[in-house]
Amino acid sequence: MIHMTETMYACSLAASYEGVKTPSGVYSVNNLLANTSKLHEGRVLHEMCRLLQDIAGGLVATMPSEKDFKHPEIGAYMKKYLKGVASVPVESRRRMFRLIGKINPGKPGPAFRRPRRRPTRGPPPGDPQGRT
Repeated sequence: MIHMTETMYACSLAASYEGVKTPSGVYSVNNLLANTSKLHEGRVLHEMCRLLQDIAGGLVATMPSEKDFKHPEIGAYMKKYLKGVASVPVESRRRMFRLIGKINPGKPGPAFRRPRRRPTRGPPPGDPQGRT
């Protein structure tokens, strides 16, 4: 992922470096290199997200909720079995996996999904006042 990020940075620098000063005194970037950087970024972003999800593994999709961690009976088990190295708290690991899930446009990533909405054709079942 680092080489992808550095390639985008290099393309952006090249577009600026190869820019020209217009007669009005404004600098304009090299359009060909700027568009190359834009196209590369469009392709690389999805590959980087795929790699991130692959490295993180199944915990991106199956990480228990914060409510589970705070549950009086199962919270201790969650912390015990999801512990990694001693220097990283379980809470930090949980938050990291949630972040990966939210920024990733793949299936486990809820950030890019639209919420389901009920059809507005009348009241929902069991609501006598007809609130939607």
